[in-house]
Amino acid sequence: MNTAAVIVAAGLPKYDSVPAAMFKVGTVTSAQHVIASIQKAGVSAVFLTVDEATKKLEKQLNSSGAFFIRTAGNALECAKQAIVGLPQHYDRVLLCRADRPLVMPETLNKLLSAKAD
Repeated sequence: MNTAAVIVAAGLPKYDSVPAAMFKVGTVTSAQHVIASIQKAGVSAVFLTVDEATKKLEKQLNSSGAFFIRTAGNALECAKQAIVGLPQHYDRVLLCRADRPLVMPETLNKLLSAKAD
């Protein structure tokens, strides 16, 4: 199956004026961790929503292989905008938040290989 991932970085809360997706886990942002896990799981294409608050991520992640989608609004609105804007050739979409870097590639592989009812 041809799977795309939409990682929502735009519209997430800020903590101490830092967007949640830009929090560092070690020396790497949580968004970078999420992208790396998804890519290791073999997802065809990774799309990251960005807004004014998270536009620095575009520069930081320019070489990550992710595509950036400019969105506005809260996280749910940004996710909807991104999914509607995806090219039509994807069979399914994995949706996740950029501020939750705790999923292992092995777990994603199991999820992606499961059959939907």
